[in-house]
Amino acid sequence: MQIYLYGVYIGYAAAECNAYQKGMIPRSMVLETFTNIGTDKEIDDTHKQLVFKVIQELEDSPKCQALLKEWASSSD
Repeated sequence: MQIYLYGVYIGYAAAECNAYQKGMIPRSMVLETFTNIGTDKEIDDTHKQLVFKVIQELEDSPKCQALLKEWASSSD
């Protein structure tokens, strides 16, 4: 189940980051996705960190990378 959710979240987050980068969805939607991933009890912390690492490395989504940093600093 961990690997399945990991894959789903990577695809979902990457698609939202792409849409956010293009101005197609609001930042609040992406922030909610980050929160949903961060609070999901069905996926362990290691896999959550890997999902967020993939988002950090999306070269074509600097707006999403900045939003992830903002979200991470506010959730500490």
